[in-house]
Amino acid sequence: MLNTVNMSSEVIRATDECVMCGLCLPHCPTYQSSKIEAESPRGRIALVRALHENKLQVNTVLTEHLDSCLTCLRCESVCPANVEYENIIDAGRAITQTKHARLYKLKESFILLSLTNRFVRRLFKFLISIFRLAGLSKILYHFTNLPLSLRGLELISVTHKFNFGSNTQLPNKNNLRVAIALSCANDLLSDATVDAVKSILKALTYNIVLINNNCCGALHQHTGKIGSARRQIHKFTSEFDKNNYDVIVSIATGCGAHIQRLQKLISDENTKRVSKKHADIISFLASQNQFKNLKFKALRKKAFLHIPCSQSHSSDDLEVVQKTLSSIPEIQIEYLHGKYACCGAGGLNTFTHSERANRLLEENISELISNNADYLVTSNIGCAMHYQACLNQKNSKIIVCHPVTLLAQQLI
Repeated sequence: MLNTVNMSSEVIRATDECVMCGLCLPHCPTYQSSKIEAESPRGRIALVRALHENKLQVNTVLTEHLDSCLTCLRCESVCPANVEYENIIDAGRAITQTKHARLYKLKESFILLSLTNRFVRRLFKFLISIFRLAGLSKILYHFTNLPLSLRGLELISVTHKFNFGSNTQLPNKNNLRVAIALSCANDLLSDATVDAVKSILKALTYNIVLINNNCCGALHQHTGKIGSARRQIHKFTSEFDKNNYDVIVSIATGCGAHIQRLQKLISDENTKRVSKKHADIISFLASQNQFKNLKFKALRKKAFLHIPCSQSHSSDDLEVVQKTLSSIPEIQIEYLHGKYACCGAGGLNTFTHSERANRLLEENISELISNNADYLVTSNIGCAMHYQACLNQKNSKIIVCHPVTLLAQQLI
C-alpha cells in the first residue's frame, strides 16, 4: 500500500505498477473528450513520476493536466495491474498545488473553507437562505462568469422539502446504534436529504446516536493538501469515538469512498474502526431485513438513475440503488446512459474547470429531457448540484434527488 504519498520513493514504486497498456483510455472522460495523452491516466502517471524523479519542473501546462483529472477512478476499476492511481494523482497534486495562479488559489481556498469549516458553512447556509427569501436567487444566472453550479446554488438548498409520509414505526424497537457521517455539501446545500435519512432510520426504529458534520478530508486530499487532509481525518474519526455506535452510514458516495480509504491513508486503530463500521446508506438499508417490512406509496413516474463515479469505484453492487428503489410500487426505473454517465463534476471540477464540466454533462441532460424523465436520482451531492443547476437553466421540471429522499417521500 502507498501510505505516505509525499515520499517520492513510494510514489515511484507505485508508478512502476503501470505497464502503459492503455486499457484505461476508453474509460477516461478527459482523454475521450480531448484525445491528448497527457489527459489520460497513463499520461498523468508518467508526469507524476517525472516530477518525483526531478526530471520535470512544475509549470502551468503540467499543473493543468493533473488538475483536470476528475478523479473518477474508472481507470482503477479496469486496470489489470491494480495500479493505485488515486494515490499517484494525489501525490502529483501535492507538488503542483503550490504553483497555482493566485486567483485559482483564492477560488479553491474559498470553496474549501465554505464547505469544510463547519462555522463558515453555517454562515453561508444562513446567507443563502436570506438571499433566496429576498427573491434574489434568479439573478445569479445573469452572472455568466460564475460556474453553472454556483449560479444554481440556491436550488439544491431549498428544493424537495417533502412532507415525509410517515411517523409510523415498525413494531419492535431495534437497538442498533447508527452514526451518520454528514457530508460537507449535504450539510450546506441539502437538508432534505439529511431529513430523509433520519426519517427512514426512525421508521426502522434505529437509534441515531451521532450526526458527525466534520469534514472527512476528501476535498483536501484530492486537491493535494495532504497535511490539511490528515488533520481533517483525525478530527473526523475522533468524533466517532465519543459514542458507542454499531454502524456509520455515509450519505454522499464521495465521502463514502473516502471513508473506506481512510485506513490506507492513516493506519491507526481509530481509522480502522471507522472504516470497518462504515456503510453507504443505500447499501446499509438493502442489507437490513427490517427494510423489507416498510411500505411505500405507488409512484407512477419515470426515474433515471445516475451512478456516480465514486459509487461505481467503491461499491460491489452497482444495482443496489435500483433494487432499493424498486420497493416503491409502479415506479419506472431506467439507468442514465447505460449505467456509466460521468457528469464532469468530480471534486471541485464544476468550479475550477466549469466549461469542460458543462460539456461532459450536456449529453446526459439531453438524454433526460428527450426521454421525459420525472426524476434524476443520484447519491453524490456534487453531481446533484451540477445536474440541478443545468436543468433549471433549461427550465426543466425534472427533479434531482438522493434515492433516500425518494424513499422517504413515498413512505407510508
